[in-house]
Order: sequence, then C-alpha cells, then structure tokens
Amino acid sequence: MIWTILLVFGVSLVLGDGLYSKGSPVLQLNQKSYDQLIAKSNYTSIVEFYAPWCGHCKNLKPAYEKAAKSLSGIAKVGAVDCDDESNKPFCGSMGVQGFPTLKLVKPSKQPGKKGTVEDYQGPRTAKGITDAVTDKISNHVMRLKSLADFDKFVAKTPGRAKGLVFSEKGLVPAFVKTLAIDFLGGVDFGYVRSGDKELVSKFGVTSFPAVLLLPNGDASESKKFDGEISKESLVTFFSEVMLPHPDALPPSAKPSSKSSSKSSSKSKTASKSTPSAAEESLEPDSYPQHPKESPDPRVDTEGPKPAQVPITTPKIEITQLEEADALQKTCLHSKSSTCLIAVVPTEASETSTTLLDALSDIATRHAHRGAKLFPIYSVSEDNTEFKTLADGLKLKEGSLVLAVNAKRGWYSVLDDDMSKDAVESWIDGIRLGDFRKQKLPDGLVKELEEEPVVEKKAAVEEEKVRKEDEPPVIVVDESEERSEESAESAERVVETPEEASESEPIVTLGVVEEKTEVVDEYEHDEL
Repeated sequence: MIWTILLVFGVSLVLGDGLYSKGSPVLQLNQKSYDQLIAKSNYTSIVEFYAPWCGHCKNLKPAYEKAAKSLSGIAKVGAVDCDDESNKPFCGSMGVQGFPTLKLVKPSKQPGKKGTVEDYQGPRTAKGITDAVTDKISNHVMRLKSLADFDKFVAKTPGRAKGLVFSEKGLVPAFVKTLAIDFLGGVDFGYVRSGDKELVSKFGVTSFPAVLLLPNGDASESKKFDGEISKESLVTFFSEVMLPHPDALPPSAKPSSKSSSKSSSKSKTASKSTPSAAEESLEPDSYPQHPKESPDPRVDTEGPKPAQVPITTPKIEITQLEEADALQKTCLHSKSSTCLIAVVPTEASETSTTLLDALSDIATRHAHRGAKLFPIYSVSEDNTEFKTLADGLKLKEGSLVLAVNAKRGWYSVLDDDMSKDAVESWIDGIRLGDFRKQKLPDGLVKELEEEPVVEKKAAVEEEKVRKEDEPPVIVVDESEERSEESAESAERVVETPEEASESEPIVTLGVVEEKTEVVDEYEHDEL
C-alpha cells in the first residue's frame, strides 16, 4: 500500500510536456525531479536527454516506452527535454552534446548519496535498454545451494525475517533483486534453484516458482505465498513484517536540526552565487534560435564537440561443423575446453531456426560487451561423429544444445525449452558454474595425435641441413631504442676473449625449434 502511494507521489513530480505525454510510462524530468527521483534513488535508472524536434529522439520513443513498461517496478526510466529553456543548464551540467543522449544511473553504496552516472552505449532497442538496466541492478540476494548455506544465511542476522524464492531459472530475476532493495535491513532474501534438493525437500516445495516468508528467520514458521507472483503482490506479502523503504534509502543517521539549518543556509548562499561553468556553457544564446533537424544528431552548440561514433557489432553466425572429424577436432579431444554444440535436423525447422538465432544473438551481445563466451558450433543430427556421441550419451532425437568439456570430462544438455530466454539462462548457469553436469562416458574423448618422435627428428635434421646450405641471416632486435653510446659499442669489433665475455652479443645464429601449444582460451566453468 505504502509502496504504491510512493510511486504515485513520484509521478506527481514529473512534467507533462515534451515528447512524452502525461500517460507515458517514461517519467518526464527536470533538474529538481531528477534530484528527487533519480540521483539518490535506490533503484537503477536510465535517463534520456532529448529535444522534441529531433528525429532520432522520435524514432527512439516507441522502444524507450516499451523498455519503460518492461522495467516498471524494477527500475526507473526518465527523460529530460533539453529544448526547454529551464532545463538547458541542467543538460549542460550532465555533459549532453547530442540528442538523444542516454545515461545510466546506478545507486550509491552509501544510503542518501548520489549514484554513479555513465553513458549508455548499447543498442537503441527495447531489449538492449532493458538488459543494460537490469545488469546494473544491485544484488543483495544470497544464493543458497544446501542446508549448510541456509544455516549460514540465518546465522548472519539471527531473528531477522527471511524471504526465500524457489525457481527453475539459473539467475536471480531482476524483480527479486529489487524486492531485496525495498526491504533491505528488514528482510533478507535467499534464492534457491529447483535442483537444490536438500532445501526443496526441507521446505516441501513441489512447484516452481515458490515464495516463502520466515517472519523470524525460523524455518519451522514459514509462510507460503499463494497468488499470482508479481512485484506488487510480493511487496504486499512481505509488508506483513515491515513496510518497504521509501524510494531513496534513508541515511544511517538523521541530521540534526542544526545541521539542517546549516545546509539550508548553504543552499541559499549557493543560489546567490554565480553559475558554474557547466551552467554557463548552455546559456540560451548558445542554442540556435530555429534549430533544424539534420542526419547528424549532435546539437550545434558553441565550442568544440566530440565526435559521436556509433558502436556496432556484426552479427556472429554459428559455425557449422561439416567435416567428418570436425567435431572431434574442435570439442572432443583431450585438451578441448567448454564448447557449445547446437544439434539441428538435416532440414531446417522452426525450432532449429529459433535455436540458432538465439545462439547467434547471445554470442553477438557478448562480443559487443567485450565479454568472452564459449565457442558455439552447430552440427547436423546425421553427422557420423555426432551419432556416435548421441548413442554414448543416450540423447533424444530433435533439436538440442549440448555443452561439452572434454578436458574435464563432463557434459550438460538442454533439450526441452529452446526459447531464447531458456537458452540464455542455461548458458549463464554454465558460465557461473551453477548447472547440472554429467560425466562423459569413456571412449568418447580422443587423445590429440602427436607426430612420431622419429619423424620429428628427421624433420629437425632436414631443417638443419637446409639452413646450413643457406647463407646466414643476421637478425637485429630493433624493439628497443639504443642511445648513441650503446650504438657505438654495438659497432665495435671484439678482439679478445675477455672483451667478448663482457660484451653483449649482437648476432645469434642457430636453429630455433618451434613449439605448438594448445591455448585454453575458454576456461569459464570454474566461475
């Protein structure tokens, strides 16, 4: 109840003019409402700085409003009209150079302090914006895998209420993270996967998702939530033990009346002082009186402007293994690390197409963020090597995704839900080490074939003879710059053994033996 009132109060502070209407899920902000709703909020936020006449801003509007709906109750999505005269100093202080500019605001770790602000450089799509914001949400939820974990969880804050969320998903959902923020310091939240049998059995959970409240942290007094799971309904459920925090976390100690009066007097003094350089940089005179829209989204302000280069990542296509021994060479030899194999039918189907598109999108987004991911391949179900593998692992027919680490002798299969969310959740579980792995049967992993020693020696001798027949090649290392003094000593001829032993050799002649090393580039499963 209180939580709903706070949100309504928050909306009353926003403006109604500009690109977004009063009924829009996007909060229309000015500097005052930004400071109240965003800067010191305990929610992660994203704010767009725009001009109503900007074509790029108009194009972004549908995706931005869609993201705002998806993030409702989880994060805040706001917008500032920089064409409004009263907002121009504020936009200047935020470093706005072009429209639209998107900025992510992550809450401070210290209650009551302003959060950190960074530019959003991701794709300007509803999903891209939603993913970027949810990735920034602080996580106060403890992952519980066993009874021992639960005992530590309770002992950490004895007597405090506990909330337990049971789910089949690998990662903690964003709305559960925000629940923990809403009740921080009053209710501690733990997250349990459906595969954690000890805890599932202890609390008698038979269906997922499930939510339990332990009013005093006592497992014997647990109360189960009955109803449709949503952020609003769970806020009401946990409000039985404490009311959720207001939007901005309260500071650890309330300021005294003296300090309040001092701060108010300081603010009055500040209001009379001269504007800051940032405020002066966006005075009305610096804006064109009749700005015109152009393909360049930057605003024609006075002074030098940094170039805005869009970040684009080519779509990564999934490599198909077609050669007879390709599967063994890439994923099934004794030194191969984790790799993902998408198994598809000979003739493309809707399921296989959806699966490959999902994997391609996941790989592309990881590449865009500069994050490493396992190599991903596809293989036809009639591939001879795969048939042998499928028989050994007793895989069912049809589209599936297989994770294999031949070096460590384990595998994992996703063969039920091929939706993008399910595939991504499964991959995240593997990256974090939170997944169900099985032992690879003997005989499926091949040892790397090494060149026989006799042939190696013959090759070295042949190379040695060949090099003796060739004129010697002098290789000078130019990686370091020499001073005039060292250059002169390099040109000096060494005449005595004593001098030779004290001098640094300039030229080295000989045969260099090349070694081939398998680099373990995708070793993620220990995380």
